[in-house]
Amino acid sequence: MHLTKERFSSDEFLDLVSSSPNEALRPALSLSGLDAEAFSLVCLADTITYARSQCIRYSTVCPPKLEAFSQLESLPILTRREIDEDISPICVRGEKVCRYSTTSATTTGHSLFVPHSSPEDEAVSRYHRLVFGFTGTKNLILRLVPCGRSIGGGSGIAGREFLAAFDSNAARETTADNWDYIIAQLFGQFPGPEGNQRIGSIHATPPFGLIALTKFMKARGVDPRETGVHSLLVTGSWIGKHSRSMLEQFWNARVHTNFSCSELNGTAAECQIHKGRYHFSHLVYPEVVDRYSHRPVPVGGEGRLVLTGVYPFHRACIFLRYAVGDWARWLGSVACECGREARTIEHLGRERDVLAVENSDGVTLFLSSPAILNTLDQFDWIPKIPLPQFRWNLHHTGKKALIHIDVECYTICGPIWKKRSEEAIAVALLAELPHLKAEADSGAIAIDVQLRPRGHLTHDVRIP
Repeated sequence: MHLTKERFSSDEFLDLVSSSPNEALRPALSLSGLDAEAFSLVCLADTITYARSQCIRYSTVCPPKLEAFSQLESLPILTRREIDEDISPICVRGEKVCRYSTTSATTTGHSLFVPHSSPEDEAVSRYHRLVFGFTGTKNLILRLVPCGRSIGGGSGIAGREFLAAFDSNAARETTADNWDYIIAQLFGQFPGPEGNQRIGSIHATPPFGLIALTKFMKARGVDPRETGVHSLLVTGSWIGKHSRSMLEQFWNARVHTNFSCSELNGTAAECQIHKGRYHFSHLVYPEVVDRYSHRPVPVGGEGRLVLTGVYPFHRACIFLRYAVGDWARWLGSVACECGREARTIEHLGRERDVLAVENSDGVTLFLSSPAILNTLDQFDWIPKIPLPQFRWNLHHTGKKALIHIDVECYTICGPIWKKRSEEAIAVALLAELPHLKAEADSGAIAIDVQLRPRGHLTHDVRIP
């Protein structure tokens, strides 16, 4: 979707925030127009007022009045562990719940159920109509999810999605007969209000479901051009450049993705020009903060991604400065070449996978998982389902830093092949990280890659 509006008239703004809890802001609504940043500030002020009055957690920590974005820095970070233990302090008592969103059971071993209300869903719909001109889809969508992710999950777009849950055992990848059945659905004709329809879109969460489907279609000699699929969407995790290109060539369709958080309404659309860069809508306010001080990093800096769900798009459960477990680079809110002007990040994977390496000048370099995953994605002998499996750690010998990386491959084809392949991974990784290559060339950093046979790391498989 393309942003069609960056400024809002007072009437349009009043329609979106007609239930504003902050009466002191009403004079601001008489402005002839509000730009995107002004709109965000007013909505954030409403959010703080609402959270302070309605949620136990925020009753004493929120400022009485929010007049600048910088005031958010005084709020404590909210973690997943806190709400796993008890979500009630951030829930609004008395708000009528109409549905629950659920987090992935494959990520933490259990789902977190987050309540939502009809008024917030209506506000989201009004926003999409106003800003994007979006009124819904007429596509039939095949929704690919691992079995664990369907537990407690919602039904998606009512009447438009066919749920296909698959076995995601990483050691076996999947069972062929299950995929044969899913492939058959792509050739079906399904009756609907507009007559018989074929599936026009595939949405895979995480992306490895679409990779597995494609793999089995290739093995069966199935031509995707004979299906009705013309749109691909992958969400929920990283997708490699090599895999993305393979999917687009096989399906003759563009692969779209976005950044989202199951707990919150709203997504960040991937930039049409810069892959891996995401532009946030006004429904969610993103910050990238230092992992220790929790203060925002400067433009170009890396840090912990924290999200605030903005009122009136969040009313039943309020997430303020919620650490989602991801690492990102802050790109500010300037206009992008793609035409979007929004708060923007470059997504750099999960925070747990980040290595902090000090270079020869004493500057800390952050090594994040997309670099190693994009490197491993290039090699056919590296398993891609559910993700290329690796573990890395940092050792110091004197002033020299040694980055040790264990990588899982299908099989080891003798010592000569093993050594050649390990060196190829190291060279490709340095090509992904030019700033690290300079340190390696100077002798300040060394990379040690060790290939492990299939199953060595998947006993503790990392599933997105």
